[in-house]
Amino acid sequence: MELKVRSNFFSKVNTKLIFLSLLSYCLSAFTSNAALNLSHIFILIPAVYYSYNTFKYSNYSKSSYFLIVYCIIAIISIYDSDIKDRWDAIGALRYYVIAVLSIPAFRYYFRRKDFNKKEIKLFISVILISTTAANLSGLIGYFTEFNPLRFAPTTDKTRSTGMYSLAITYGYGIQFFCLFSFYLILNSNLYSKYVNFLILKLGFISSLAGLYFSFSRGAILGFVSGIPFLFLNKSKKIMHLIFYLITTAIIVLMIGLFMTGGTKENRLFQSVWSESNLIRISQYKAAWEGFKESPFIGLGFSNFSNKSAKIKIKHGIEFPNFKGHAHNNFIEALVSTGILGFIPYLLFHFFWFLESYKNNTVLQPFLTGFVVTLSVSGLFQNTFTDSENIFLIMIVYSLSQVLASDTTRNSKVML
Repeated sequence: MELKVRSNFFSKVNTKLIFLSLLSYCLSAFTSNAALNLSHIFILIPAVYYSYNTFKYSNYSKSSYFLIVYCIIAIISIYDSDIKDRWDAIGALRYYVIAVLSIPAFRYYFRRKDFNKKEIKLFISVILISTTAANLSGLIGYFTEFNPLRFAPTTDKTRSTGMYSLAITYGYGIQFFCLFSFYLILNSNLYSKYVNFLILKLGFISSLAGLYFSFSRGAILGFVSGIPFLFLNKSKKIMHLIFYLITTAIIVLMIGLFMTGGTKENRLFQSVWSESNLIRISQYKAAWEGFKESPFIGLGFSNFSNKSAKIKIKHGIEFPNFKGHAHNNFIEALVSTGILGFIPYLLFHFFWFLESYKNNTVLQPFLTGFVVTLSVSGLFQNTFTDSENIFLIMIVYSLSQVLASDTTRNSKVML
């Protein structure tokens, strides 16, 4: 009897903590990066508490195992490098570790007998309202040069930043919310009990506007690439038609920009040989040279940005004064953790896509489109080590594992 009382007590406490973790994330996702840490603080105890049996019975998916392997290789690369503050570098891996550990906690939370689906409505409403407010504040800042919710002048006079400081961080984050809100609109008949569609439409429109005025080209391309997969449960013919139309439009646009030289008036339609593109290419070249210096274990997790300028000078690569990450998730993984880290990193994406595609819930289209959007936009920006972006990516990953049939012992949740 005493053990049962103790178990009930821990279950109630953990339920409250998981609820607070999800709620704090929904409230802070696009409004405050600092406040997002509350999500990790609240989930930590339940994550550790429920992880024991999951490890004991090997109830993790293949993508989770490869993500864990990637983290292990990343730690080895840190100790094999010249990084001074190694504990700080290891601490940056917490996003991936907590994401994996959170899977059993989220599984318990959504599988418990007293789960109230009204909580879903609360979570969706909070993230819709908070994100819409962030979008509108960023747009006002773009047009007036003063961000009202930040109570400060905008940090970028030429691009919308939402509630962030950097437009590129905002753009590569809001692309996912555009995909999510569009998915909800397409499936309005399934979510009428959980969503206020007036707020949803405002959220979608403001997110699209925010994405456009962030002028983040790779993020826009990522969002567009994910759209066809939102039609997976509707019509494969429609999906294929949209995919071919988008692909054709992109090819025509690229050829047009290449032949005409683009335009300087709009950042989205710059020449293929614009300075912005050439800087990215210079980062790719430097990353390749860095990879050749340490092909097996890399230069150290997230350490390329500290070495990129020196590598450019050493090899006579363009823009030697530009210092930063590789502007590509996959190249960043390759140069930072070598081939030993790159392979599990690549397999993590591959199996996450397969798990999402095989998902037997109504969320299959969104989850599959999410991975596609992440992979495509990740070719143009390093979002996997950016704190604001990785918070979003990893919580979606954790929840996708909870809702995937192969990780829930054939338990189906039709949200």
